[in-house]
This record gives sequence, C-alpha cells and structure tokens, in this order.
Amino acid sequence: MLEIRNLCISYGEIPVVRNVELEVHQGEIVGIVGESGCGKSTTLETILMLNKTVNVTQGEILFKGMDIIKKNNEELRTLRGKDIAMIFQNAPLAMDPLKRIEHYFYETVQVHRKHVSRQECKIAAQALMEKMGLKDTARIFKSYPFELSGGMCQRVAIAGAMMNQPELILADEPTSALDVMSQAQVVRQLQLVRDVFNTAILIVSHNIGVIAHLVDKVAVMYSGEIIEWGSREDVLLCSGHPYTQALIESVPKMNGPVPEGISGQPPEYVIDRQGCGFALRCRYAKESCQKKKPEKVYLSEGHWILCDIPNRKET
Repeated sequence: MLEIRNLCISYGEIPVVRNVELEVHQGEIVGIVGESGCGKSTTLETILMLNKTVNVTQGEILFKGMDIIKKNNEELRTLRGKDIAMIFQNAPLAMDPLKRIEHYFYETVQVHRKHVSRQECKIAAQALMEKMGLKDTARIFKSYPFELSGGMCQRVAIAGAMMNQPELILADEPTSALDVMSQAQVVRQLQLVRDVFNTAILIVSHNIGVIAHLVDKVAVMYSGEIIEWGSREDVLLCSGHPYTQALIESVPKMNGPVPEGISGQPPEYVIDRQGCGFALRCRYAKESCQKKKPEKVYLSEGHWILCDIPNRKET
C-alpha cells in the first residue's frame, strides 16, 4: 500500500533524512522508533507533504503505486484525510480551542463528502467514539478540547481520523503526552482500528514499550537513516545493530538498577557525512567505521541492519 524508496530530505542544503526505505501493507502496523531529532517525524510529515520547509531531494513515496511527491496541491488535498489520515502528536494542541469537537468531525467529513448531512455526521462520529471506548459521546460532541483529558482528546482524534475510512493512518507520537494508562488505551484503540477496519498504520515513537505492544514491523532510525528493519520479534528480541541494542538496554526495568544511557550525542547534520553516523558512540566501532559508509547486511529473511560488522564481539 505504502512504499518509500530511497527517500532523501533536506532543510536547505543540509540532509536530514537519508535513503529511507520501508513498506506498509494493508492491515499492517509499522513503527519507526528512535531518539528525538532522528528524522522520524520529518519522514512521516513528508508522506503527506505537510512540511513546506523541507525539500525532497531524491526518492519516491508510492501510495497504491502513485508517487505522492509528484502530486499537485489539489491532488494532495483530495488525498489528505480521505485516503490517508494523520493523527498528530498532542491532540489537544492540534485541535482549535475555540471550536467544539463537533466542528472537528464536520470539517473532516465536509472536505471530502459534502453530501453528508450534519445529522449523519453526528451519528457516525458518536458511533466511532463509542468504538474508541468513550462514554457520554453526546456531551463530548458538544465539548471544547480543553474540557477533555489528554487521553480523551487522543481517542477523539483517532475517531476523527477514521471518519472517511482511510486506507492508511499516519500517527505521530500519539502517546507522548499521555500517562501510562492513557497510553495503553490509545494502543488498544489503534489495534482495534487495524482489526476492525483492516487499516494500515505507520506510527513513529521514541517509546519502545508502545512499539513492542503495537506493531508488526519495526524500522529503527538514527541520525536520519533507518539502520535496522525487520519484524517486531527480530528487531526487539534479536537486534543486530549496536544502536538498537543500546536503545533497548537503556529502557528501565521494573526490577533492577537504573540502566545507563547511550554515551555521547547524535552527530550534527552536515552536507557530506563520512562513515557511520553511530561510529563515535558505538562500543564495537573500528577506525574504518568513521570513514566508510556501512552497507546493508541481511541477518535473516526480511531482517537487515546498516552495519559493516554484524558478526562482532565486544572488545
């Protein structure tokens, strides 16, 4: 359904996303995980060409075989919200505080289906909100965003995204501003959307716990590049890239000492970067890693890493 090929994005002359490749099939949930600033949200926004400050310098974004990059503004408006919907980070801030929730649903529908009456929209919206586990939907429908909790707003946003029954949902850190209980609710609702509507979902998150409970496939992103790709089990249980391993090791456990973070800082984005972006922080790195760009190495079918020393031993 969605195929990204060799995607390169820059701010001005500075590359911020390099050679990204991934696929999302119908009924599949794919997650992009990585630290803040790694380029995952930029990649997601570029799928719908929402960020006007970036330049796509190379690659293709294919949705059902059509290259989104080549679409004009009118064609993009038709695509947004109908075939591909977006769930933004921090839903209360993404909604207009001066307008009631009902306006959010009406606007979503009227852009693409002008023949739908307000009453039909109300019935459909309340039914979707009930599917999302919300009660007293009549009150919520007439509420302002600031009158709802963060978790309620996020579930309203998911219901709104489903109003036109899109084939693909893009979710940008949908749990980042929520407490743990609300995070679990949102994860369950996204799973429900996939199971009930067979919708494909591409989610970005820095929360490995959310990724572990939700997705089918994982792309690990670091400094603008996908450095590991595979099934959830392959990437999280049999990770091959040193960054993925360090990222998983840094997650706090219920019982045990506080884990150490990854030493150092991600590299600055530069026009012509040499070698592996993780080399200066990698416990396995050799001198050649700072000079030679790593190649893709398959560890098993469908599971690859961007690293020249996959069969390494710590020294």
